[in-house]
Amino acid sequence: MVGVLVCYDSLGASKYWNIEASSNSLNFFKKAQYIWRMRLKLFCCCADISEENDFIYVEISTFLASFLNGIDLVPTDILSGIITLSQKHVLERRKHMMQYLPESVKLLESTSVPDWMTAENASHFLRIAKSTYGWIAFFDVFHPWSLCVLLPQAGCCLHCGNQDSETKVDNCCYLNFAAVQKISNFSESDIVFASFKNGIHEPAFYVAVNHARKYIVIAIRGTRSFSDLITDIDAETLYFPSEGKHKFKCHRGALRSALYLQNKLKELNILERAFLENPTYSLALTGHSLGGSIAAILALLLRPKYPNLQCYSYGPLATLSSLGIVETLENVLTVVIGEDLAPRLSASSCNELRNQLIGSLRESGAPKYKILAGACWYHVQKYFKMSYQKPLSYGHENQVYRNETENISYPDSGVFHDESKLYAPGRILYFERKIWDKPFWLTGLNLQSIIINPDMIADHQPHRIQHALDMYLKSVQEESRIVVV
Repeated sequence: MVGVLVCYDSLGASKYWNIEASSNSLNFFKKAQYIWRMRLKLFCCCADISEENDFIYVEISTFLASFLNGIDLVPTDILSGIITLSQKHVLERRKHMMQYLPESVKLLESTSVPDWMTAENASHFLRIAKSTYGWIAFFDVFHPWSLCVLLPQAGCCLHCGNQDSETKVDNCCYLNFAAVQKISNFSESDIVFASFKNGIHEPAFYVAVNHARKYIVIAIRGTRSFSDLITDIDAETLYFPSEGKHKFKCHRGALRSALYLQNKLKELNILERAFLENPTYSLALTGHSLGGSIAAILALLLRPKYPNLQCYSYGPLATLSSLGIVETLENVLTVVIGEDLAPRLSASSCNELRNQLIGSLRESGAPKYKILAGACWYHVQKYFKMSYQKPLSYGHENQVYRNETENISYPDSGVFHDESKLYAPGRILYFERKIWDKPFWLTGLNLQSIIINPDMIADHQPHRIQHALDMYLKSVQEESRIVVV
């Protein structure tokens, strides 16, 4: 049964369809579109998705069918390709990072680094961003058994009427709301509005007053539900609604979500009421993963009214085209560590990865079963701590880093004007794994290619980002204590 699941191609052989007439090619595309739509509906069968949003399935299935058109791969092919690619990417990871260095440097030097873009501020707002995940965040911030701490603050299911349902939308026990207070240290009166009910293009978020730092904070949740996943996959591009002469494109799912939040904030006068009571405070937005992408676009939407706003984005998706990066350099601080997959994830990078997978399978003369068996044996050895050699030694001396980049041939600068590609937003504070004390500035142009690495998912987790920031701040404090004689 497992063998059938991993080897069966529900579309049939695409090679067969490709040699037929154009009418059959159209039939193949329609079949692929139908199958993807059914897969999405089955995947989201437990989600609360109304029939009004059925058009989303059509849009995404069309996008996926177009993207995968002409590919004759089954899961075992993909897994084998990923294994062979991971070995190649180990050697080329720095080339991927520095390939577009000149264009990135040109962007970074066009504006100075704002004073508020510090690791200390990033660490503070990351905790707020993590709190948006509600009670699930307790498994990251605290021990699982600490979930019991929320019960005294949570509301009883039998007394829901005591809660202010107009400004606090949550489950019947208000566990998410209680978790926000516990993790972020906001009091109930500090939270102006909170909504943890979400749908497609309707993210969970809350607005709070940070009296300690004098901010009105908009915190947006990342991916936690099936609806959020659909928003992630809705990766087609749309033009940002701007009257300026520079037009740029955005991730469609993130843009629609940001427009929803903008309308919600305006409809309920949330920001106006908060600033009426705290007129000297500044506006800050924060979010992790999908929430970071939405926060970056929402910052662009709100900037005409709040020009000095600050946005803190952690491990966001590839969100904006190249011209959009320029618009976010002064207002969006992004933090990325290691081989985090999300900032590199876009249609263009997936297309590149697809071609690399096919190429690696063609180049490799080994049968798939040998590749898969070898990978399994490697991880068995690693698990039992048997003698093995790591495929890569992470020597991170700056001189070695510079020497490696000297041999890289940089592409033509015309790539900067390719508006079909999406990149991570803002000015990126990038941390290499295991050298937390030496972060450096990048832009999304440096994070164009997906790097196959065992840590590509783990590096996306909030606690990894928090650890990197904490280690860096600790190293800065230790250096400040050193007395030069």
